[in-house]
Amino acid sequence: MKQKIRDKININSTYQIDKQFLICLDDIFKQHDKQLVYDIDISCGNSNYTFDNLDEFFSFSDKLLEKIECFKLTVYFTDSIYKYDANKINIEFNTTSRFGSRGEIYFYFNDERYLLMKSKMETLLNNQKVSYSVFTHIPLVLYLDILSFVGICVYTDIRNIVFPSHIQYIIMYTCIIIGCNSWWPPFQRVKRYLFPLNEICFGINTRAYSKAKDIRNFLGITVTVSSVLGILGNIITDFII
Repeated sequence: MKQKIRDKININSTYQIDKQFLICLDDIFKQHDKQLVYDIDISCGNSNYTFDNLDEFFSFSDKLLEKIECFKLTVYFTDSIYKYDANKINIEFNTTSRFGSRGEIYFYFNDERYLLMKSKMETLLNNQKVSYSVFTHIPLVLYLDILSFVGICVYTDIRNIVFPSHIQYIIMYTCIIIGCNSWWPPFQRVKRYLFPLNEICFGINTRAYSKAKDIRNFLGITVTVSSVLGILGNIITDFII
């Protein structure tokens, strides 16, 4: 009799995949079994690259001229080049949506000794979770569109402002059009630039993430300052009047 176990870790959050993460992952694998065979595959635009070990990938990653969109790693727990029927783990991390998936980790083992390794990997992933992960789950354009419309309605009601009918229709139709087109590819590309599904921190990806972080910080500060100034302005106006 042969036993085959298939298990997985769901990738539902955004993780930072960097050199230290992969080194820690390699250490977890080697605690389970010293004999490993790697297959590493990355997708960069229209190009694919394959590597036989982490050192080869690390040495080449800085030479990449395109952003890494998908990182796949398969580790076989064997000392043979013939990997058929060996225990293995398939790992995939995406920076943009690929068939609705941000990635996956699958375990294919013939016994349950891998469970300790799985637990350590889950702990490692929790340490790599990025702060903006929640924003990758929600349709930001649609939410901002709804919040903007509600904000205009509340503000005009509080201030007893009544727009002419044609202005009201323009505002309403504009919000409806933006909301209906919130999944328009240009909007999605901007969202994935600011909030990638995962941060694969190698090559030019790292520079892109640094720029995106600066933009996120600028937008966050701008929204915060605008809100504070708006509240202060209302308080001062009410006090004077």
